[in-house]
Amino acid sequence: MFDKIGELVSYLLNTSMSLEQGLRDLGYEEEMTEDELTELNTYIFQCAECGYWCEACEANTNYYGDLICVDCLNMDVYQD
Repeated sequence: MFDKIGELVSYLLNTSMSLEQGLRDLGYEEEMTEDELTELNTYIFQCAECGYWCEACEANTNYYGDLICVDCLNMDVYQD
């Protein structure tokens, strides 16, 4: 993992801040390439339901095809 990507992963994980805010806070707003941002998705994703950044291994798909976290998946399953 690249240093910038690792730092961004650590900074965003388990928060609901926007990617733009994280990049701004770390001073990477102008530095990150499209390839690096694509690589970021191999480590973390932002849940479409709760908005929290989660590890990629926790990704699930909801009824609409959006990526959601395990907690939101469990809430969906048990509310039916």
